Amino acid sequence: MKRDTAIDIMKAIGIMSVMIGHLRTPYVVSSIVYSYHMPLFFLVGGYFYRPKPDIAGAARKDFKRLVIPYLFTSLVLASAYAVKAVLGLEDSFHNMFFFLKGIFWACGSAGQTAMIKGDLSYVGPIWFLLALFWCKLFYNLLVCYTHHPKIYAAVIAVIATLIHYYVIFIPMGITLGASAMMFYLIGHWAKEHNVDRYFIVVCVVCWLIGVSYSKVVMARCCYGMYPVDVLGACGATMLIYMLSKGLEKTPLRPVFSWIGVNTLVFLSFHTMDLSFGISQRIPFSSGYGVQFLGMLAFCSLMTWACYQIPFTRWIFGLKR
Repeated sequence: MKRDTAIDIMKAIGIMSVMIGHLRTPYVVSSIVYSYHMPLFFLVGGYFYRPKPDIAGAARKDFKRLVIPYLFTSLVLASAYAVKAVLGLEDSFHNMFFFLKGIFWACGSAGQTAMIKGDLSYVGPIWFLLALFWCKLFYNLLVCYTHHPKIYAAVIAVIATLIHYYVIFIPMGITLGASAMMFYLIGHWAKEHNVDRYFIVVCVVCWLIGVSYSKVVMARCCYGMYPVDVLGACGATMLIYMLSKGLEKTPLRPVFSWIGVNTLVFLSFHTMDLSFGISQRIPFSSGYGVQFLGMLAFCSLMTWACYQIPFTRWIFGLKR
């Protein structure tokens, strides 16, 4: 099957939106990008979902593709904290052990609101990798072993969202993955049905309302107006797909397509950049544009380097 480069361009826009969301931009900018940037990846994942009756085999494949990069990125960051402690750049090894705790919990955002939660370290956007692993596993189990998987997935997603936000922060991204099934099943549903223009209009209107009056932080299962925010993320994703189809016809196509193919690697090194402020150390990095370009340049350079090293090619599943 011929690869749809518009999907790769969509993913490139998604990962660049993640970077923009981590800049200290005005509230309106962060509200816009947070409304769709992580949901977009789950929607796309659901769109390309195919039932996999070999549950264990599918889980092993996803473990290699998602959990191994999560552990690799976490190990690099924890090792860096340890080196800084040895060199006297940290007061003690406290930061490293605090970060290891955050790795186990896959805490992707500060300010957790659950009633039962620990003193957790923020590990960055790589929470997405564990969440996607659980999301795919849970959804595949429902498809293979139940008669109404989408209904069960929707109910579980709502319950997981409420539990994670209000009751208890469950470790290893389990509730995050279960909550994300709402977007995954919508992506799967969109693949099986012809989405008419009226549904798209409704979703876009919901997105405009959500951006204006709500706030989405998927790493905390935070949705100000849940149904509106979910449909709004779908509407924004559809608009981005239309934009991506337009970018296919421009000279920027190869650049965006390459970034889209390597979003997982970009996500890992963006996490490292956030932890150590690498792009913030470049001249004039106080400006949003310069800092964004610094992030993009760092992730691009490190992705290129990963292609040159057999070990990192294995870690990220890269093919030369």
